[in-house]
Amino acid sequence: MRRPFRFLALAVFVGPSALPVHAEEDGPNLFFFVDQAQMATMADGELVLEGMDAHLLAVPDRPMREAHVISVEDFLDQWSQGSDSFAHVPPNAVISGVWEDVPSALVVELTTPEVEGTGLRFRYEVLEGEPVRELREVTLVIDARPCPPEICNPQVTDVR
Repeated sequence: MRRPFRFLALAVFVGPSALPVHAEEDGPNLFFFVDQAQMATMADGELVLEGMDAHLLAVPDRPMREAHVISVEDFLDQWSQGSDSFAHVPPNAVISGVWEDVPSALVVELTTPEVEGTGLRFRYEVLEGEPVRELREVTLVIDARPCPPEICNPQVTDVR
């Protein structure tokens, strides 16, 4: 049974120490993007997430207290938008899950996302950790960047 966002606490705890996430005083608000999948396979620099949720959670850096649910389609449409896009500056990400009944996590750089059935395919480079062939109960936390208002709309309930 999947436990929604059970690794989110790990990502939020590890993320700030691993990734620069603070916006300048008058700069845009930055968001981490979180999704889950039933399984991930990793081989030859290719990460395939299978059985993904159709929506990602966009979680801002402090001091903001809100959360947005956005479609994978909208997220991918924004991948190459702007000079600071993920296509120009590939994001770091934490991928965590269970391998041989042992929790596992690694930090990767992601490029070239492609929808594949109910999942996603990325090219990746390992930045920290030991890659494994397969993970179950996967959580993917993607680096912080601005989330356009047309995707992260202000109508979401504040979680204070």
